Amino acid sequence: IITNRKNVFIEGKCRINPGGKFIIHTGNLIIKNNTTLSYNVTIITGNHTPTTGIPQFELGHLHFNDKETDIIIHEDVWIGANATILSGAELGRGCIIGACSLVNKPIPPYAVVAGVPTKIIGVKFSLEQIIKHEKILYKKNERINIDYLKSLFETIYKDCKVLGRL
Repeated sequence: IITNRKNVFIEGKCRINPGGKFIIHTGNLIIKNNTTLSYNVTIITGNHTPTTGIPQFELGHLHFNDKETDIIIHEDVWIGANATILSGAELGRGCIIGACSLVNKPIPPYAVVAGVPTKIIGVKFSLEQIIKHEKILYKKNERINIDYLKSLFETIYKDCKVLGRL
C-alpha cells in the first residue's frame, strides 16, 4: 500500500517484500540501492499534532498541523519483518533493523538496532570489514569517510558485538 506514489523514490536493486505500507502525505520516501524491506514493513513520513478544537479522529484525514519529514533509507540496508519506520528516521548505509522494531530517529551507518524504540545492539562489521566492504561496493568518492567510521567505533560501537564475517 502506497498512499502517495509521487513522493516515493526507489533506486535500483531494491527488494520490497509483500505487505509493506508506505503512508505518505507530503514527505518523501527515498530508498537507495541494495536495500531490502522484509515482510509487512510500515513507513510513515508524518505525525499528527494534537490541535485545539479538532477532534483527534479527524486529524488523520485533514492533515492539519501535520509534521512531515522525509525518510531516507541509505544503501545496503536490511529492515526486518514487521518493523515500523516513523518520521524523523534516517537509516544509515549498511544498517540492520531488527524485526518488529520501531525506528523514530537517525540510525548510524552499519549499526544493528532492535526494540521499541530501537537501540543499538551491535555493529554489522568491524572497522576493517567496513573499510573492505566499502572498497568493494563503492567508488572512492562514494565511500564513508574513514575518520567518521573510526569515531563511531571509538564512541557508539565501542563495546558492541560485531555480527559480520569476512
